[in-house]
Amino acid sequence: MIVEIVSKAGKRIDVHVFEKNSISIGRGYDNDLILSDPYIEGEHLQVSLDAESGDYQVEDLATLNGTRLDGSGQTLQSSSLKQVSAGQPICIGKTYLRFVSKSEPLPRTLKLSSFEPMLHRISGWWVGLVATCVLIGLVVLDAYISNPYSEELLKDFNSVLIVLAMVGVYAGFWALIARLNSREARFFMHANLILLGFIVLSVLDYLSYPYEFNFGWLVPFTQLNIAVNLVVLTAVFYISCRQATELKAWLCTLLGIVLGLLFHYQHISVALYPPDFIASPSYSMALTPPSLQVTGGVSRDEFIRLANDSYQLPPEDENE
Repeated sequence: MIVEIVSKAGKRIDVHVFEKNSISIGRGYDNDLILSDPYIEGEHLQVSLDAESGDYQVEDLATLNGTRLDGSGQTLQSSSLKQVSAGQPICIGKTYLRFVSKSEPLPRTLKLSSFEPMLHRISGWWVGLVATCVLIGLVVLDAYISNPYSEELLKDFNSVLIVLAMVGVYAGFWALIARLNSREARFFMHANLILLGFIVLSVLDYLSYPYEFNFGWLVPFTQLNIAVNLVVLTAVFYISCRQATELKAWLCTLLGIVLGLLFHYQHISVALYPPDFIASPSYSMALTPPSLQVTGGVSRDEFIRLANDSYQLPPEDENE
C-alpha cells in the first residue's frame, strides 16, 4: 500500500510505503502512519486495499473533525466503510492524503541544471559573508567618489541595509517557492546569487564616472547601464527560477526579463521620455583621476581660453 501526503493543490509532499493491505492512520504512536496534525484523532482512520480491484476502503473511526473526500466535499459517516478510488485525495484534519497503486505513472525525471556545480560552490554561508563585505566596501567607495566632500558618509550605510533587506526577501521568496514545489530551499544560494549580482552592478556604477567623463558624449551611460543591468538581473532571476520551479527554460527567461524591466522601470521611463534638458556628461561631484582621463586634462588658463572661445559675447554696439 502506498500513501502520499499532498498539498491542498495536489502536490506530493511525502510518500509512505507499507507491505500490508490494511493500515491505521492517526496521531497515536500505535498507528501504522503517524501524523502530527493536531486536528487528527489518536486513531483517526482505518484503510484497507482490495488487491484485486485496486480500490481502497476507508473507515472514519468516529472522529471529532471527520474525514472528507476532497473535491466533492462529502464527509464520511462515522464507523462506516467508503470505497475510494486510487488517486482520489481525502482530507483528515488539515492533512491531505492520496492512496496510489504501484502502477501509478511517475512524473518525468528532472535534468540537473548545468549551473549545478556553480550553485553548489556559491551556496556556502561564507560566500555570503565575503560578498556582503565586498558590497559594503563598494558602496562606501562609490559614496566617497561621487561626493568626496561629504562629512556624512555614514548615511550611505542605509543603502547597504536596504540592499541586505532586499537580499533576504529575495532569498526567502525563492526558498518558499522551492519548498512548495518539493525542492531544496537553498536560501544561501539565492542570497549569494543576488549579492553577486549587486556586486557586479556596483562595479558598473564605479566605472560609470570615468566612462561619463571620457565617452558620455558618444553613448549615454544610462542606456548602457540599463542594458547591462537587465542582462545581469535576468540571469540571476533565470537561475533562481530554474532551481525553485519546474517551469520551462523559456518561461524562466521571460519571467527574468519581466522582473528585470520592473526593477528598472524608473530608468527605462526616463530613457523613453527624457526631460527637456539633459547634461552630457551628467553633472557630478565625482573626481576622475588623470590616469583614467583618455583625452587628458588641460591647464587652468587653457580651460578659460577654450571656454571663452566656446561662449563668445556679441559685439558691443558703438552707439551705446
